[in-house]
Amino acid sequence: MTIKKIIFATLGFIFFALAILGSWVPVLPTVPFLLLSAFFFTRSSDRLNNWFINTKAYHKYLESYMAHKSMTLRTKIFICTLASVMMIFAFVMLKNMDNDILRISLRVFLVVAMLTMYWYFHTRIKTVSQEEMKKMQAEFLAAAEAKKQAEAQTNQSDDIKTEPVDTD
Repeated sequence: MTIKKIIFATLGFIFFALAILGSWVPVLPTVPFLLLSAFFFTRSSDRLNNWFINTKAYHKYLESYMAHKSMTLRTKIFICTLASVMMIFAFVMLKNMDNDILRISLRVFLVVAMLTMYWYFHTRIKTVSQEEMKKMQAEFLAAAEAKKQAEAQTNQSDDIKTEPVDTD
């Protein structure tokens, strides 16, 4: 693994941990951290990416988004607002930090992160109506169910092939 991939993997785990923490702590946003995890795990290794896409958090929060790369306007506004409130809270809390260089660096990071989030949600995530989203989710669930049935049939046929045959 190259240094770049190790850094991506490390960042993926950090943001994944923050996302899991965010699912328990109301003030931490879960979905933006999972999106960052997906970004970094995709660039780290196939093994880590496969592990990530098989987690419960991925299936609960990101699976339908990743399949369609779209959200409703309401969802976008909710996620951006919640993430912005948390980043503004962190920005304000940094006023008590004694180290000026670190405080300014962290504040610059928060501003850049917030602007990047707005840019990404505006330019990279398609906005769809509630009806379109329901239709896409129904299609996605139907495809997932068909995939499960196909896997079950494959497993059954494998079981039939491996059963011992009585030669008596």
